[in-house]
Amino acid sequence: MTYPPVELNFLTKSGEPLIGEVSATFNKKDGKLLKVLGVVRDITDRKKTEEMLAVQEERIRSLYEISAEPGVCIDEQINETLRTGCNLLGLDVGIIGHIKGKNFTVLYCISEIDAITVGLRLDLDKTYCSLTIAENDVIAFDNVGESQYKDHPCHVEFNLNSYLAVPLHVKGEVFGTLNFSNPQPRAIPFTKADKEFIRLMGRWVSTMMERKQTEAMLSDKEELYRTLVENAHDLIIESKIDGSFVYLNSNHKNLLGYETGELLGKVVFDYIHADDCTHVLSEFMRALMTNTAAKVVFRFKHKNGEWR
Repeated sequence: MTYPPVELNFLTKSGEPLIGEVSATFNKKDGKLLKVLGVVRDITDRKKTEEMLAVQEERIRSLYEISAEPGVCIDEQINETLRTGCNLLGLDVGIIGHIKGKNFTVLYCISEIDAITVGLRLDLDKTYCSLTIAENDVIAFDNVGESQYKDHPCHVEFNLNSYLAVPLHVKGEVFGTLNFSNPQPRAIPFTKADKEFIRLMGRWVSTMMERKQTEAMLSDKEELYRTLVENAHDLIIESKIDGSFVYLNSNHKNLLGYETGELLGKVVFDYIHADDCTHVLSEFMRALMTNTAAKVVFRFKHKNGEWR
């Protein structure tokens, strides 16, 4: 009789744990057990891989939940990412730093250490981040105090013994680093899953930083265009396809007597002279259908009833 395999924990002669999948066949005759054939398969590596994948799935889900939260700005998402990273990795300090020349500036920070705060500027060579950039990949220290970097300025000044970091790249250029650290050495060394997780976080944070740069650039351009439009001596409007006003620059007050909010929602054709309206509407539709510019002369009603 053969029974389904079961998992059992063993210890090797050297004391190392081993997970075995045990299959057994029992030979009986006349109700008596004659022999047992047992097979033990070492599945330790397989179980470790399964556990690593389960951990990674949980971590990826955590990042997805942060990015999927509606109405959350990029800065809040990044700070929540650092908090999540600290919790999942069991570390007290999470930092996103920007590198410019030989300077390192802390842009985002979750820290239990008072000396490490947002805005802190350091010489890049006095931080572990210089080692991260030189490696151009994930770098991990389980105990700096017992490594070749025990006299490194960052260890001397901040006493950070465990450290996990990855470079950040924005638009193909080195932007800075994402790093997590702790004053205490790691009781359990950083795992392959830990390194893959911060590599994934690094790609996600790089995307967020690139998006933030793009939004800032668009905001600057929008402010520039708004300033130009508001200070133009022309009359500038935006309307929907039905001709209703959605925007008018402030010069309408100077030239036509209307407050900008006074005409919002009203239809532009109601303020055009009746004899000009057909021609204006025709040019309006032609420009709309051909996606080209149109130029037309017409009379517009001043608030006092005069035509301009």
